[in-house]
Amino acid sequence: MLKTVNVKIYCVVVTQIDWTRNLTASIAEQVRRYRKDRGLSAQQLADACKALGLDTSRSAVANFENGRRDTVSVAELVAFAHALDVPPLLLVVPLGVDQLTHLPAGIAASSWEAAQWFAGLDRTKSGAVRLFVRHERYVGEAEFASRKAAAARSMAAAVDDAARRAAHTATAQAADQAVRLAEEIIAETRDDIRAAGLTPPALPLLLTHLT
Repeated sequence: MLKTVNVKIYCVVVTQIDWTRNLTASIAEQVRRYRKDRGLSAQQLADACKALGLDTSRSAVANFENGRRDTVSVAELVAFAHALDVPPLLLVVPLGVDQLTHLPAGIAASSWEAAQWFAGLDRTKSGAVRLFVRHERYVGEAEFASRKAAAARSMAAAVDDAARRAAHTATAQAADQAVRLAEEIIAETRDDIRAAGLTPPALPLLLTHLT
């Protein structure tokens, strides 16, 4: 849940701001900033968007960036983000650029708060996105630990020294335990995803035994 910030700290009265125009202007500013960072002209950005199937022009891009348009469509936002090689989130929320982000009337959040809300990572909600992020994290941990265990067993088999062999064996066993723990969390998370009425993501071959 987004929380209204202390407006006295930021010296802004949220209720007096036309937040829709403000949001459009902020997105336009980010498009202009990333376009210049990428060394693209307005024509080149328009051409890149056309290649993605968005019917636009240099003048349309220029009018948007210069504030002569009050709205931006979702399709435009996605095309701009793809053409500029930047997550759409960073066009909507100027994370690391502006301290404050204005959303619906009466709500002014820090850019980090707004980014988490927009990305579905708000801790106050069950959050389907958070479930998928957790799933991805532990799949990665399981894969890493599995590779570590395999490498340690290979090294244990290749050495004659008993002490070194024991050390590699201990490393392999610890990594195996890490795999098992990760698998438990993955299975629980997949259950949580299904409980939310969603379909869990596909699993790598290593983990296909987890349904």
